[in-house]
Amino acid sequence: MQRSPSNPPPHRAGFSLVEILAAMAVLSLVMLVLVGLSDQMSRVWTKGLSQNQHRNRARSALTFMGRELRQAVVSPDTADTALQLVINPTSVTLNHPHSIFWQAPVATDSSNGNIAEVGYFIRRDGNRANLCRMLVNPTDTNYLIYDGSNPDKWISDSMLDSVAPATKTSQYRGLFLENVLGLWVQAYNKDGTAYLGNSRKTSPVNQLPACIKISLVFLDETSAKRVTSPVPLAGASDTPETFINTLPTAIKGGASIATFTVALKNFR
Repeated sequence: MQRSPSNPPPHRAGFSLVEILAAMAVLSLVMLVLVGLSDQMSRVWTKGLSQNQHRNRARSALTFMGRELRQAVVSPDTADTALQLVINPTSVTLNHPHSIFWQAPVATDSSNGNIAEVGYFIRRDGNRANLCRMLVNPTDTNYLIYDGSNPDKWISDSMLDSVAPATKTSQYRGLFLENVLGLWVQAYNKDGTAYLGNSRKTSPVNQLPACIKISLVFLDETSAKRVTSPVPLAGASDTPETFINTLPTAIKGGASIATFTVALKNFR
């Protein structure tokens, strides 16, 4: 019997060098795109996390401020020696655009009573701007609210430099919240009419406001690092929204607004 010849093995075509190089080029391009997307997503996530963390800190700061402000007190007697709540006192220049000072039973040393002097203001340090808190206990030599010789004497730039310098050498005493560019304070009467709150005898309104709205404009840490020159000052006529529009493009996207309205329990 004649043996049939065996079938030759099928021809197996391989990839040419050109095809391999082309595939590697495409793969490299895909990898570059994926790495770019990953880096972009990482930056977006980091920025979002930074904004969220600072937003939470700002809300916590406003809540704390609200607790202290809610307890503000004034005396039934509206003499010059009375307790005061003052927005933008003329004896203070740290108004960006507003500052606020009052008295409340929040003293940390109650040896001479529990009514402390409290205040919040913006302090600028080079390219940075921070929210600072003043707290003066009745035992402090700077506690001058009852000095009737001058109703402005209890609050001044020099006193703030003493009790809330917010400097490294003072271990940042008085620093309350970093990267706050502006503080807005608006007082309202019981009928909802806005006015510049001032409980002094010389003011048209000699009582505590029914409520006060506080707004902060702040930067997340990532945007704050991009600040290379002093940011614009918030003018008295600016709102938080219009102020943000004046910021440099490099940091505008990292600016946010936090607002809190508090009813004063001792309103009368």
